[in-house]
Amino acid sequence: MKLPAINISGMPADVTHNRIKNAIIDVLDGDLWTSKVSVAGNSILILAIFLSTAEYLISNSTYMSEFSTFSFIIKWSAGLLFVVEVLLRLYYARFLGYGQNVLAPFFYAFSFIGIIDILTIIPFIFDIADIRFPESVAAVRILRLWRIVRYIPAFQSISEAFQSKKEEIFVTLLAVVLLSLSLSAVMFHYEQAAGSNAFRSILEVFVWSIGKYTGDYGSIAQASPVSLMGKFIATANGLLGIALFAIPAGLLASAFIDQLAERRKLEDIGKRKEKIEELFRDSSGGGKHFKYRAHWRNLSMDTLQSKLLLSEDEIFETIRLAESLRFRAMKSGPTALYNDTRIIEWSDVNTSYGYRSINKLSRLFLVNPCGESERCISHFSYSVSQSMEISYFSRELPLFHLKEKVGSNTSVFYDQYIHHKVPVRSIGLWNFLQDVTQAKLGDIVIILSSAASGRKDFVLEYEDKDSPEISNSFSDQHRLAKVRQIVHEAASDTFYRSATEKDIRRSFSIEENTIGLMKANSLLKTVREKTKADILALHINIQILTGDDDTYYSALTSVCNMIHGIKSLYNH
Repeated sequence: MKLPAINISGMPADVTHNRIKNAIIDVLDGDLWTSKVSVAGNSILILAIFLSTAEYLISNSTYMSEFSTFSFIIKWSAGLLFVVEVLLRLYYARFLGYGQNVLAPFFYAFSFIGIIDILTIIPFIFDIADIRFPESVAAVRILRLWRIVRYIPAFQSISEAFQSKKEEIFVTLLAVVLLSLSLSAVMFHYEQAAGSNAFRSILEVFVWSIGKYTGDYGSIAQASPVSLMGKFIATANGLLGIALFAIPAGLLASAFIDQLAERRKLEDIGKRKEKIEELFRDSSGGGKHFKYRAHWRNLSMDTLQSKLLLSEDEIFETIRLAESLRFRAMKSGPTALYNDTRIIEWSDVNTSYGYRSINKLSRLFLVNPCGESERCISHFSYSVSQSMEISYFSRELPLFHLKEKVGSNTSVFYDQYIHHKVPVRSIGLWNFLQDVTQAKLGDIVIILSSAASGRKDFVLEYEDKDSPEISNSFSDQHRLAKVRQIVHEAASDTFYRSATEKDIRRSFSIEENTIGLMKANSLLKTVREKTKADILALHINIQILTGDDDTYYSALTSVCNMIHGIKSLYNH
């Protein structure tokens, strides 16, 4: 698979438009091998880790004189590299998974890997500042080798295993320690009563019992109990000392095995997801005569099973974990009384809210605010954007703010965004609103949604339906008139040659300003207030979106013709 130059999918909008930030975050984030920049940057860091570790080992041996030049070069080059890396990780911590607020650098600094990163640069900083330090401090340089855990997925599995069993491990340790301390207290008093001075405190008995029955490698268990009861308790306490390590180790080992099995399962699901996505990407919707670009609208369960030899359970398991795949139950035709067809839709996902594609040469922006909730609108809008090569923003994932789901065309959070009341921690919502408000005066933003079955084929919104004599969404009324003319002409006469070689000429009905989407909490009003760009909403009847291929691709042809005309108007 060919790697992209940079991959920072899901990052905030204010980052993704800066190439230098893109490259830095791509190297530092958790997706280590997903782009050329990430592979190159992390390869340099890994090489520096091994070379600096080798330099430390050699510098503390009798061979030091033979490698003094090598040691000096590696020590300073690797040291500078690691200091710069840690500073960048602190600066970009909120983009690296450590939270979205000002405390993100602290969360990184006090994480396991953050502590290792910071400890390993302390000796180098002392060297730069010419501060003398004990050799024990210099020894922390060996911890640089632990930085390699970032690049070994199995270490992540150990951390996840501990997290999954931390309550059981804590309860076990607490129970063993409490019982062992209790027995140590009883043993201490029996030994005191027997006249033994081998143990000076209960804690000493506790430490002795652990050391005695775990090998006494630290030579801390030289004494022996003299009373019969003391010997009996010491035996029981020793067994508890073994349990102190054995039981948590067993729990951790079991959880680690479960984590590895789960990781292998996720890898299998990832491979199935790639196969399904490739099937969509490599397809051509609308037939060979369709003059625009489109992949298949959807795939039935039977088609997926026959083409990829997947079981139904495997398909559902993949859909549940794949953000880009959606399962829909639909009617096979307008006469069907209930949903009798099961289909799978695919939509590309490359950011925290769905899909983003930017064309800086176009002054037309297309927005799909309801891709995750409405049938077929994602394929329709994506096909338009790819065919017309325009900037495109599509909500393909559910967005939540303060645990409340954010609406599609209307939401109280849109109005709050205008008044700067949406916190940065709602990163998906924040990114979506930042992206759809990139336009400026002189551009046009078209919001493409579905319309109820009782509406006309297309619904055009550009004014407040309660005050139709006033256009609030266009700065130039003459340009609005031209846009309306383009839309009506494209809808009145559409030609499409179907996949079955049938010539279809169709006229689509249009109604205007009957929904009213210029209210305070609407997406249209939000974009207009923030950008001063011209705003137009185009709604496609759901009967068309879920209808037969001839109707669907005829409508898609009509809308592409509209967008082509509007694009030409604004680009010139």
